[in-house]
Amino acid sequence: MTFSPLLSLVPGCRLRQDHRSGPWWLAHSRGELLIDPPSGAVAEALRGLWGGEAREEDMAARVSRAEGYDGYRRWYRLLFELHEALLLRRTVRAGGSPRGSLLASCLPLVAACPFSSAPLGDRPFVLSRFAYLRRRGKRLVIESPLALARIVLHHTASSALLAALDRPTTLEERGARADPALGETASREFCELLHYGGFLSILDDDGVGEEDRGSRGWWEFHDLLAHSRGRAGRHDSPYGGVYRQRGIAAPLPALKPRMAGKTVELLCPDLARLTREDPSLTAVMEARQSRRAHGEPAISLEDLSELLFRVARADGVSTGLDYEVARRVYPGGGAAWELELYLVVDRCRGLASGLYHYRPGEHQLTRLSGRTAQVDRLLSSACQASMVDSVQVLLVISARFGRVSWKYGSMAYATVLKDVGVLMQTLYLSASAMDLCVCAIGGGNADLFAGAVGTDYLEESSVGEMILGRGFGGRKPAL
Repeated sequence: MTFSPLLSLVPGCRLRQDHRSGPWWLAHSRGELLIDPPSGAVAEALRGLWGGEAREEDMAARVSRAEGYDGYRRWYRLLFELHEALLLRRTVRAGGSPRGSLLASCLPLVAACPFSSAPLGDRPFVLSRFAYLRRRGKRLVIESPLALARIVLHHTASSALLAALDRPTTLEERGARADPALGETASREFCELLHYGGFLSILDDDGVGEEDRGSRGWWEFHDLLAHSRGRAGRHDSPYGGVYRQRGIAAPLPALKPRMAGKTVELLCPDLARLTREDPSLTAVMEARQSRRAHGEPAISLEDLSELLFRVARADGVSTGLDYEVARRVYPGGGAAWELELYLVVDRCRGLASGLYHYRPGEHQLTRLSGRTAQVDRLLSSACQASMVDSVQVLLVISARFGRVSWKYGSMAYATVLKDVGVLMQTLYLSASAMDLCVCAIGGGNADLFAGAVGTDYLEESSVGEMILGRGFGGRKPAL
């Protein structure tokens, strides 16, 4: 049996004709469409979609009886245009009737969303492991990074129907266990609507879901969600430089205000000498290695001063854009330069052990704390992640998220991660040119870092870590 949900135009859609012979204009915040003036049964069916709901096959049958195959063809061409303009809604109601209580509605997010889907039939299914429920405005919605549509829940009974899909079932079972107030048809159609939207996993004879096989099986939920929402194509959220916080909150300053603690002045290297004496970029890239082993003598404060100056210093503050900009030597998305550097020091000649923040505008360190239990935990976690017994310095890269999210929609966090990669590569190359041991590590504890530094996890927390020191082995780049 083919699934045929109730169709209507999305709520709030405006239908207008500027003059009697002119085109019809349909518009909504989700999209707009200009169509040639429909006539006869096609125009009547379109007005029916605007003011109510009807099943696809019922409307097609009425148009076909009135105007034959030509009207049937014009009607489906119009339906496809409405669908691709994101103006066509699919709904399920109690009792399967247009007069029943609205249970759920499905809205396509992008034009690539399929117009229809194959029926579930007697195949067993379960709720997708990628599906998630959240509040959007005054409604609960179901979304998924695999889905090209969103389902809105309009009735408390819908949540109960959804909860019953936490284990394998079939349409026959769902119908047999249907709430009498909703009816067997509504229970089945709710499952079919989820299937159409991409929120179910069909199971094979061994009970393995289709999303656990092939390329879908590679993905963790959170990774795929970040990937799908950080790029255009699978959502309808504002994307790119939309300045989403303009008029709501002031942009963060280009440079983080000075934190409380003793100031450590850093030396500025002679850039003219470095320009003459540094190995070539090609030599540095060919010699670059991830070097974890740290030996003696330990890295020095002069080494740290030079590396931070090469990589992370800020050359003044300008106000030419919509927000302050403090240029760095590495590129940053939107010129936000939201990344901060913290040093967790175990051993460094000329610098006491403890936790420090680098001030890029002044080329200084601020000592935030001495050798606390949190500092020890940060160092020990870095040792564990890099599989060594000790590290001399842990570099923690944090992000002041508001610097990016003030401007960007959807892609803000993805931009942060790209900036982290750029900064890590810059650190790698500069440290290699200085014959320092440097190695990026796979991850760290953002809560532990925020607690140690005293920042709000949502305002600023760690997004990358590298270990740094002097030690054994490695290939010093040739001049």
